[in-house]
Amino acid sequence: DILWLMKNETKKRINLRQIRVLLINVLLIAFGIAININVIWLRAFTSVYIVFSGIVFLPSVKVEIGYSSRMQTIAYYFPMYIMLIPLVANNKLFQKVNYLDITLAIILSLSLFVSRYKEIITICTSVYANTRMNPEKFKDELFDQLVAIISEEIFFTGYLIYVMNRMQISIVLSAGTFVLAHYINRWAKTIFRVKDYFYIFILGLLKGYVFYRTNNILLPILIHLIYNSSNIYLIFKKRFMIKPVEEVSLFDDY
Repeated sequence: DILWLMKNETKKRINLRQIRVLLINVLLIAFGIAININVIWLRAFTSVYIVFSGIVFLPSVKVEIGYSSRMQTIAYYFPMYIMLIPLVANNKLFQKVNYLDITLAIILSLSLFVSRYKEIITICTSVYANTRMNPEKFKDELFDQLVAIISEEIFFTGYLIYVMNRMQISIVLSAGTFVLAHYINRWAKTIFRVKDYFYIFILGLLKGYVFYRTNNILLPILIHLIYNSSNIYLIFKKRFMIKPVEEVSLFDDY
């Protein structure tokens, strides 16, 4: 069923839900300027709009121009990982952590991972999981996974919490923005359900809390890596499987 849905996904590269989110973001920026809102919030709204614009429009650019998947990954996540510069400049990413913080991060991420075990098993045993991946596609997919995890943590966890002056509410707002980024993904209606957004929000809260507590971005990256470990396993399975079915190419615009 999921293969049928993916293959018959609408040909529209930009959908209504994406335009709605971008429009709301623009209105928030305009409203902030009109009421002379604190520059902290204005910076947050503006940076989110730039990142969301890339999520919405870059798939269409790739389809029209036809550049490589690896180049798309670099361009797609550029507005996120470029935020590494102000964070490193202000020494806001790599504070020393103790073993208790590392243990906490691992326990929280494993707990969330285990809570999804039925869904993970279903995905990893589906027809899609049994399609062979060629070597070049394998490299592209693995590169995309790792860049996505690191870039998303730099922006949604590190930068947004930092730019909002590490207020406690920034943990919730960064998690909510993280959910919205997945919601406006072109394939969101196909690959995400309401329950998935709930898990993504909880993941965002866990990552935000750990970063707020430690001021070290490596722990949120570790949490995200554990949460996405089933995706990484799937990439390796599809590359090195012994008895594959016919290869299916999907999500070619990301």
